[in-house]
Amino acid sequence: MAAQKAAAAAAPAAKGAEPPVSRDTVDQEVRSALRAAGLDPEKGKGSGDADNTKNASQVDWTAVVNTQQVEGALPRIGEHLKHLGWRETAPQSYEQTDWVLLIGSVKQAAGVNLKANESLLTVNVTYLGAG
Repeated sequence: MAAQKAAAAAAPAAKGAEPPVSRDTVDQEVRSALRAAGLDPEKGKGSGDADNTKNASQVDWTAVVNTQQVEGALPRIGEHLKHLGWRETAPQSYEQTDWVLLIGSVKQAAGVNLKANESLLTVNVTYLGAG
């Protein structure tokens, strides 16, 4: 009986059982994770606050960053997100309540002229809705 209670306490909460997270909170957590990784959120381009974006169910941030800096920042972003309560679901993929966060980095991107030592770093977060 005690073992069953301990196992139940250790199990993750069912999706939807946690209180909803606001878009503003998600935006703040993305910015916090970027800062923790040594990146300046203001140097990238993001979706801003919910009042100024066309899609209040989305948070994004994109920047051209030195490739070496990106390689060091990716694990630190992930560790900070986990510290904030995000659950890693796959490499560079996280979720919290009904939000899904993906981090990506590329050395070549259509429509963006990257130098040999630059990468395009993106953080995209989407609200999937309750359920």
